[in-house]
Amino acid sequence: MTHARHERGPGHGAERATSALRRALQQALAGGLSDPRLDGTLVSVTRAALSPDGAALQVGVSVLPEQAGRRALEALRHAAGHLKEGMARHVEIRRMPRLEFELDDTLKRQADLDASLSAERDHATPEGNP
Repeated sequence: MTHARHERGPGHGAERATSALRRALQQALAGGLSDPRLDGTLVSVTRAALSPDGAALQVGVSVLPEQAGRRALEALRHAAGHLKEGMARHVEIRRMPRLEFELDDTLKRQADLDASLSAERDHATPEGNP
């Protein structure tokens, strides 16, 4: 296992730290959580932003099925300490930020848009045909 050393810093260093934290969180989630509120759900990290002081990592998550979103958020918030421990195995950072989860429906909106465009394309009549 390779540890990357990342510390907060202006500009690029903060971006690298955020990216490393996001990857570490994804790996920790991939390890699985034994919370029944997450049974039958797929949780994906869609975005992460480290606060300027490095104390918090705001994490956007997509949850499928969509109706399980609130339950999954509760489970993730409850498991934040466990997830931080898992993250610490993949990234070295002076102080692990607290995790702040929120639902992100960007993937759902994109899927809805793709489905709408596909339906429009399927129903369009080819040029020259009635």
